[in-house]
Parts: sequence; structure tokens; C-alpha cells
Amino acid sequence: MAPPAFHLITCEYPPAVGGVADHTRALASALAAAGVTVHVWCPRGDRAPEAAPGIHVHALPDGFGSMALRAIQRGLGTGRTRHRLFVQWVPHGYGRRSLNLPFCTWVLRRARVHGDRVEVMIHEPYLAWDRQRLRQTAAAVVHRIMLSTLLAAATWVWLATPSFEPYVRPYGFGRALGYQWLPFPSPLSVTADADLIARVAARWQRPIVAHFGTFSPLVTLALGPVIERVLEVRPDVTWLLVGRDGERFARELATLAPHVADRLVATGTLDPAQLSAHLLAADLFVQPYPDGVTARRTTATALLAHGRPIVTTDGHLTEPFWRADHAVRLAPAGDADALAQAAIDLLAAPPVAATLGSAAERMFARRFSIAQAVAALNATA
Repeated sequence: MAPPAFHLITCEYPPAVGGVADHTRALASALAAAGVTVHVWCPRGDRAPEAAPGIHVHALPDGFGSMALRAIQRGLGTGRTRHRLFVQWVPHGYGRRSLNLPFCTWVLRRARVHGDRVEVMIHEPYLAWDRQRLRQTAAAVVHRIMLSTLLAAATWVWLATPSFEPYVRPYGFGRALGYQWLPFPSPLSVTADADLIARVAARWQRPIVAHFGTFSPLVTLALGPVIERVLEVRPDVTWLLVGRDGERFARELATLAPHVADRLVATGTLDPAQLSAHLLAADLFVQPYPDGVTARRTTATALLAHGRPIVTTDGHLTEPFWRADHAVRLAPAGDADALAQAAIDLLAAPPVAATLGSAAERMFARRFSIAQAVAALNATA
């Protein structure tokens, strides 16, 4: 007997760029490869969503407004078939200025009226309180109402990081729900093109230290001082900025610290093979996250999959296994000096860095493989 169809409702899907898009594609592809019929319901965007064997992509006409909900309703039907709905939850992703309570009540109706099995994947639960900003406080209230509505519909709750559970569980109001971490597989395959890797690595003076990400202000606030400090101590280093908006950050940093400008290289957005080659070409990565490295950081999991030595931050959301596995070098979140010193120490000890990279690859295989995510989904079906 064929497994029931799997309906992924998501605010992002390729060619849209983002962690939710990558996560959705990875799950959809793995489930389809396992023989599951997969339907993806996503916004239309500027370009048509990617097609793939076994995956039926339904582009919605107005994001997640009334027309989109009617389209999903028609697709699911109103008969006796019990569907499995998997909602990728990011409150900012569903339109209406992140206040799309009608979408959440629609999901609740699908569970209560039509008997659908609803599973919610929490990528971000809600906005933090900010009593100095009335508008954000009001939005934070609505976000919590939306989350509680989704949890009222849910049979199972998946978490992008185990650290989210104490933040999410109270809004289930005592319902007997399953809460489980669903590992984020790496969205990026490791290239086997040795010639491409060699050509990329030969472009710049070694050692190459890098950061991989989208260079948001919360990250660059710590990253800038780290780059300056490392380049002061190690004048032989090339610093690679991998990912979109790296060019903007390079210009900003060069304005503030002109003496490092000629040591910065920004790649911009790369195709998957080029991106993988750039990750493999670098000798060390520095990845500051303001709340600490967590399982939800796809940039970190991609680097683990590539076996890269990583210096990153230990913060209030960092799961214990990052400390227990000794597969990354940790520094306290918010401490740029400690982060820079950890990078300098590893640059001075290449064998130690190589050992760290091997441990990172083992950690990915043990904790983050797509096979583990699919097995978890199948076990709760």
C-alpha cells in the first residue's frame, strides 16, 4: 500500500532563496525519492517554482491571502480523504505584515472540520517582546495567538532546534502534543569536481579564512571586528566572504577599515557547484550567530557536511551537543575578541584545524543527514 500523500505548505520554495526554501526542497526531494507523493503549496513569486520528479508544485496566486486559501481548499477537496499537512511556520513568511491570523484559522478548520492531520514545523515561533516599541509588542501578541491557533490544529510539532521547545510548548495550553527536533539537512551537495575546487583555491593567497552567510547586520556586527583582528595578526590571510550581500559588507568594512580592503574577496551569489567548491577551498570558517550556533542554521550544517573547520558562537539557543561533540570551536556569543583569538589559534595549528574538520563531517552524518529526517517523519505518520 502506497504511503499517503504529503502536503507541504510553505512560504518559500526555490527559486526563492532562504533557509525555509532549502529545507522544503530537501524534504520534498527525499520523500519523493522514497516513493511518497509530495505536493508543495507555495507563493508564485517572480519566477515559476522549481519542478522535480515526484513533486507536484502548486503556485498560489496571492501569497497566502483568500485566493490562495481557496486554491488549496479546492486542491485538497472537501471529501472524506484525510490529508497530511505539513506547515513550515515562520510568522513573517505568510503575508499580511506577518499578522495572517486567517491562514492559521484556516489550518485549524482543516483539522477540526475535515479531519486532516496537521504537523507544524517551527522555524521561528514569534517576535520577541519590545515594550519600547508599541507596534512590535502588538505584533508579538498576534504572533502568539497565531502560534496557539496552529498548535490547536496540530497533531505533532517539529522544531528547527530543540532549544525552541520551552518557548513553544506553553502555547499548546497543555494539549498532549508530540514535540520533536527535525534535523535540517544540508541544502548543498558536496561537489566531487576536484579540478573546480583546485581552480577556485588557486585564485587567492593562502591561508583562506571565510564566512558563509547573507551578512545580516546582527552577524556583521561581530564579524567586522573579528576580520580586522585576524588580518592584523595574520597579514598572509585572504578573507573570503561567501554568499549574497557579501559585496555590500566588503564595501562597508573597507570604508571603516581601509587597511583590510585589499585582503577581502566577496563572491556574491554562486551556483551550487561553485558554492561547494568555494567552501572546500577555504581553510577555516568563522560563523558568528548572535543567539549562538543552533541546529536551525543551514549555513553551519552545510559547512559540517563539507567537513570544514568552524569557529562559531555559543549562545542561549545553542544545543548541548555542539559542546559535547567537540566538532566546532566555540566562543561566547557577543565576544568578538574570543572569536578572533580562536580563529588565530587554529590558523597557527593546521593539524588541529584538520582534525576539527573531520569531526565536523562525522557530526553531520550522525545528527543532520536527510535520512534521519525522513525516518523521523515516517515514524510519526
